[in-house]
Amino acid sequence: MTEKYLSQEEQEAREYCLHHVPERPSVSRTKLIGQLVLMESIVCTLSIILFLWTDTFLIYHLLGNLLCFFFAGKWLLISLVQLYQHYAPETVRRKCLCKPTCSEYAILALRKYNTYVALQKIYRRLFVTCRGIHYQIDYP
Repeated sequence: MTEKYLSQEEQEAREYCLHHVPERPSVSRTKLIGQLVLMESIVCTLSIILFLWTDTFLIYHLLGNLLCFFFAGKWLLISLVQLYQHYAPETVRRKCLCKPTCSEYAILALRKYNTYVALQKIYRRLFVTCRGIHYQIDYP
């Protein structure tokens, strides 16, 4: 498709995608591992306390992990996206046809919405919106 047939939005998104330099955030793997360990230690402690009153340690442990993920998981997911941004090759990161890029969109969605809604929006963006052939602007 030639440039003269693109709408203003498509032209802006095309220029962004072709000339935008992907950000490489500094990521601390030890911070990410620390977040995982802290989250799991809190869940284990609560599970053990509840196990002293009942005999269902595994159920409390699984429920605790699930609740912890949905209430504190957004920081973990943001760290994982930043890890991807830091280590993914530029050729992979430049395949996005949208403004902002899919990884930037994921961080914006995680900061704006709760974990469940953000994951739905990220899924839609990755597997529906970004699979097209047209450049577009799509903010969460």
